[in-house]
This record gives sequence, structure tokens and C-alpha cells, in this order.
Amino acid sequence: MRQMMEVLWVRWFGVVPGYQWGIKKARLPKIGFILDSPGAFGFLDPSLVLRACHLIPAFTKGHTDSLLPHGPSIAWENGSPDDWTAYYVNM
Repeated sequence: MRQMMEVLWVRWFGVVPGYQWGIKKARLPKIGFILDSPGAFGFLDPSLVLRACHLIPAFTKGHTDSLLPHGPSIAWENGSPDDWTAYYVNM
């Protein structure tokens, strides 16, 4: 018997190491994509997904193509490597 199961393929974010944030520091949390490693991508149940979040690119850090260094990827629209290096999480 076949059963359909919906899953979502995700690219994980992580907290930028060493970055200090908070109300007292007047800084938003900063995150970035996990570097290309076995834990950089994963699958999960779509019912567990946060449906909305406001991420602001850290424009001063610029773009990078080093987060997915192994050739073409469906994670890049039109094949252009334009990942932002980091993002701020708006509160």
C-alpha cells in the first residue's frame, strides 16, 4: 500500500559565531546559512515550518558564492550565486 507523505527540503540558518546582539546592545540577531556540510540541508514536516519571518540582508557584508561551492545548485535562481553573507532577524 502506498501512502503519500509531504516533506520540505530546507537550507538551514545558524547564528553568526561571536556576534553579540540584544536590546542592551541595540543590535538585531544575525544569522547566516550553514556552510556546505552534511547538516546544511535537511527535510522536515511542512506543518512544523514558521510561515513568516522578516529577514534583512546584511548589505555591508555583501554577497558570497562560497556557501555552495560545488557547482550549479537549484538553491540559486538562474544559476547566479547571490547568497547574502548574513541576515538580520527583525524583531
